[in-house]
Amino acid sequence: MKSKISCVLLLILKFSSTNLSAQSISAETIDFQLVKSPQVTIDENLRNYKVTVMSPYNVTADEVIKKSKINHQKALADYDATVANSVKDFDQKTKDYDSDVLKAKEKFAIESADFKKNTLLERLTLTDQGKNPKLVLPAKPYYVKPALPIYQQPNLNDFTIVDNNVLASQINIAGLRGV
Repeated sequence: MKSKISCVLLLILKFSSTNLSAQSISAETIDFQLVKSPQVTIDENLRNYKVTVMSPYNVTADEVIKKSKINHQKALADYDATVANSVKDFDQKTKDYDSDVLKAKEKFAIESADFKKNTLLERLTLTDQGKNPKLVLPAKPYYVKPALPIYQQPNLNDFTIVDNNVLASQINIAGLRGV
């Protein structure tokens, strides 16, 4: 019974000693004061302001699309060179294929000779473990002609596009009238 009472007291002390805190959301206002009065007063209906926003993101959707079309035209112009390079690479792989096959056969012959030097029990153990020599020939290369470039509309969500005029229209200075 005493242990139950002490547990309850400990829980009460634990919860009463914790500090509860939360964040508060507040709006910020900027107060300013004109230190010097103007020499010439302007009628209230003629008082205007114009806001200009300069952002580091000066990319427009039109520029992204234009650049994408330029890159596509360049890819089309370079297509013949791309095909020539792929044919050249295929020819080199074809020449190297025969030497790779010879190397694989030599490696298999050396591994087989070493494998045959083992006792029958050792060979059975290595075979059970999958460590017996196997002839692994490289895949024979085959030629695939590169596809002709196809234009795709760029995903504008991948770019940070900011319209400075829209940002400027959202700025409101209390007490003044915008242009």
